[in-house]
Amino acid sequence: MNLANLKVRTSLILVLLFFIFALIGGAALGILSLKQNNYALQQIMQHQRAMVMLNAAIDSYKDGQNYLGRALASYAQNIGANDYTTSSSWVEDGAGTAKSLDISTTHLLEQARAQFNGSEQRFERYKELGQEIPDLGEDFGRIVVAYDALMAEGVPPLFDHLLKGDTTGFNHHLMGVTHQLENEVTSLVMQLSIQQQDVVEGHASREEKQYGFVLKLVGVGMVAAALISALAYWFLNRMVLAPLRRIDDHFAQIAQGNLTDAISVTSTNELGIVFQGLHAMQTELRRMVLSVREGVDSIRLHATEIHAGTDDLSSRSTQQAAALQQTAASMDELASTVRQNTDNAQQASGVAEQSAKVAQEGGGAVSSVVRTMEDISAGSAKISDIVSVIDSIAFQTNILALNAAVEAARAGEQGRGFAVVAGEVRSLAQRSAQAAREINELITQSQEQVEKGVLQVGHAGKVVGEVVQAVSGVSVLMTEISEASHEQSMGIDQVNRAVIEMDAVVQQNAQLVENTALSVEALEDEARRLTQLVAAFRVSAQDAIVSPQHIAPEDESTHYYAGGSTPYLLES
Repeated sequence: MNLANLKVRTSLILVLLFFIFALIGGAALGILSLKQNNYALQQIMQHQRAMVMLNAAIDSYKDGQNYLGRALASYAQNIGANDYTTSSSWVEDGAGTAKSLDISTTHLLEQARAQFNGSEQRFERYKELGQEIPDLGEDFGRIVVAYDALMAEGVPPLFDHLLKGDTTGFNHHLMGVTHQLENEVTSLVMQLSIQQQDVVEGHASREEKQYGFVLKLVGVGMVAAALISALAYWFLNRMVLAPLRRIDDHFAQIAQGNLTDAISVTSTNELGIVFQGLHAMQTELRRMVLSVREGVDSIRLHATEIHAGTDDLSSRSTQQAAALQQTAASMDELASTVRQNTDNAQQASGVAEQSAKVAQEGGGAVSSVVRTMEDISAGSAKISDIVSVIDSIAFQTNILALNAAVEAARAGEQGRGFAVVAGEVRSLAQRSAQAAREINELITQSQEQVEKGVLQVGHAGKVVGEVVQAVSGVSVLMTEISEASHEQSMGIDQVNRAVIEMDAVVQQNAQLVENTALSVEALEDEARRLTQLVAAFRVSAQDAIVSPQHIAPEDESTHYYAGGSTPYLLES
């Protein structure tokens, strides 16, 4: 199989499939590893829960034994007492057993029985958990048998002996059967604990080995993926990127006008089809360019005939140029006059604006004078009020003085009233002094405002004078504008005469155009044929609107693209 003919789509699909399979393999490996880890963790948790429940059952059993021991001690302590409570007396039934014990002993027995019941319940839960663990083996069955024997043969006789008051039988059974069964259970619990610890360590060891294996497998997979990725890059570079670079080089050569570069088709895939189309395009372009070259040669012959007529047209154009120069001179003068008028108009506008500003300043000054006069009037009113206050105070002072005289005429203890009246007189005198100071300040302010009003009135007069000067300036500028308008009229007359001369020259040029019409018709026919040839190219509207370029007759081997200055070389 020739790899060069392999389709690009197939190549990309193969690379994509490889990475998909690699991703699926990695995901499957991760899922399998997680599944095994989860199973090991579940086994470890089951072993731990079973051991916790077994230890709880053993602890409850030990608590029950403690309560039994305390019940025995309580019974032994109270056996010789004569002041039992109602429930502590012995009542024999037909079989000779005690129907009731003292309250404390009975309570301890109930607690012991509750602990033993709790131990049995926890052990039942342990058996349920142990049945779900396949790794326990025969030890699990042995410990179940031993515990059941302990709870059936070791514990109930102890309650029976204690209820009968047989302490000797209680101790004999406890040290014999019960201790033997307890030792057996304890031994089996120790063996089972060691076995479960070994199982947990075994799971941990297997998981560690599994982790190392997966880590190595992942490393190998990453190395393999890197190698295959490099191989895929080399493969895609050879199958896709290198041919695309060759296609880009061919397009660059064609864009530069070089149609001699050989285009070889080496494959049959999508890129091979592109090479075939590129080769066909180059061949057709070469044929069309050769046809255009022949048309250009024909156009050059007709252009020679047009060149002779162009010389005559050039001489007449010289006359037009002279007339145009004269026209340009007149237009220069006219433009200068217009500029002068514009400048004068601008100056007039500036003067007018300045006059407006001056008038505004005059109005503002007058307004300030008015406000100042109003302030002076208000100050005068205040002065009048204060003078009235002073008059009133003076009147009251006279009255108080009269009263003081009356009081002074009195003697003895009545002289104190004179002091009061004298105080009032002093207060009124102070108010009179304060009013006098305010009158003085207002008089000073009035004087300042009057002076300010005088200055503002003088400024207003000055502003009015400036307005008069500004109006005079406007009048002078208007006179200059009138003179400039007269000069413009003279310039326009000169332009009219120049236009008449240009009209005569244009009529002569019209006759020359008729002589060149025949040559232009031949050029149109040839241009029409060239247009049909070039119409095979698709161009945008922007590229279609171009300016014709001059053809250099001295270099027969150099040609130019239409609408551009880039030459192309043709090999015969």
